[in-house]
Amino acid sequence: MAMKLPLALVESIVSLTTPSDACRAASVSSTFRLAADSDAVWIQFFPSDYMSLVERAVDLSPLPHAFSLKDLYLRLCNGHVLIDGGSLSFWLDRWSGKKCYMIPARALAITWCHAPQYWKWIPVPESRFPLAAELVNVCWLDIIGTMDMEMLSPDTCYTAYLVFKLGEESNGFTDAVDAEVGVIGTEHEKRLIYLDTEGMGGMLGDEMRAQTMLREDEIKRPRERKDGWVEVEMGEVFSGGRGEETRQGKVGMRVREVNRLDWKSGIIIQGIEIRPKLFF
Repeated sequence: MAMKLPLALVESIVSLTTPSDACRAASVSSTFRLAADSDAVWIQFFPSDYMSLVERAVDLSPLPHAFSLKDLYLRLCNGHVLIDGGSLSFWLDRWSGKKCYMIPARALAITWCHAPQYWKWIPVPESRFPLAAELVNVCWLDIIGTMDMEMLSPDTCYTAYLVFKLGEESNGFTDAVDAEVGVIGTEHEKRLIYLDTEGMGGMLGDEMRAQTMLREDEIKRPRERKDGWVEVEMGEVFSGGRGEETRQGKVGMRVREVNRLDWKSGIIIQGIEIRPKLFF
C-alpha cells in the first residue's frame, strides 16, 4: 500500500521548485494538487515586497472574489499593472517571479520633449499608458531613464529595452545609435543599436567601424513584439545581492545620437522596459 505524504511536507517540497513546476505537480495526485494550490507554496514565489507593490496598484481587477495567492500571482504575470498613480507599469516574470517594469515616455528625460516643434504627446490605443512621445523633428536624440536599484529583484541580471514604433513617415534612423545601461556612477555597458525596422538598420560607416571595432552582427537590432510594438535591447545590468552597497544606487539607461546630427522624425516612444535576462 502506497504511503500518503503529509500535506505540509508536500507543500514544503513544492515550494522549493518553480511556479511552472508547481502547476505541473498538481497532476501528480490529489495531495499534490492541494499543495500546488496552497498559499503556503505560492508565497515563496513572490518577491518579498510584493504587498507594497500591490498596495500601490491603480487597478488589480479582475480578481476572483475570494482569490488565492496563486490567483494573484497569475494576475501579476498575465497583465501589466499600473502603480504609483499610473507612472510605472509592473508585472512578475511568470517563470521566476522576478519583478519587471516599464518606465513610460512621460517619466523619461527626453531632450526637448516639452517643445511642440520637436516632440508631441499622442494617445496610442495599444499603449499601456495614456500618452506616448512622437518625434516631430530633431537632430539631437537623447533619451534617458533611471530606476532605483532596490526596486529590482536582487541577484538578477536585467536587460533594458527601448519600446517604440516607427511611423510611416519616419526618417533618419538607418544608422546605428548609441545605447548604454549601468549603475549610475560606475562604468556602463555601451553598445550600438539600430532603430530602423524596415531595413533593420543600415551598414556601419568606415569611421564608426574604426571607432567601435564592432561587426554588423554585434549590433543589436529591433524585433517585433506580440503587443504590436518593437523593442531593441539597450544593455544589461546586475541588480546586486541583498545588502550590497550597489543596491542603494540607481540604474541609468540611455539612447542617444548626438554626433552626426542628422535630422530624425517619426519615432513613437512608449517607454523603457527592464526585465530579467533569459538564459537558455
